[in-house]
Amino acid sequence: MNIRFLEAFVWVARLGSFKAAADKLDTTQAATSARIATLEDQFGVRLFERDKRHVALTNTGAELLKHAEEILAVSARMLDAVAERASYRGTVVAGAIESVVHPRLQSLRLGKGWGLYRGSSIKGGGERL
Repeated sequence: MNIRFLEAFVWVARLGSFKAAADKLDTTQAATSARIATLEDQFGVRLFERDKRHVALTNTGAELLKHAEEILAVSARMLDAVAERASYRGTVVAGAIESVVHPRLQSLRLGKGWGLYRGSSIKGGGERL
């Protein structure tokens, strides 16, 4: 069982469409269908009743949906817990003489990475630059 497969299952169930779920997951309809087929093989049951225009959960699919949503919620909480610990915090202090640093400060401020970290600032000579 794979989290991405459960995510595909949940979105097909919510949206009632393989195509809509594939669009939501930024994948192809074929990949979404293959994920559902793999889950059905693993569980040994059909999860959806399908016809050309409609997709509906089977009774077993409806039962699995509750558990899949719980697993995805736990997975999201796990990622949030790790992300909180992995965020950068603290102060970086670097020293250099003004004649070396000053010509470079403006290019640093305007560079692509400037502002990447919340609350970042450059100070020089006791004043905010």
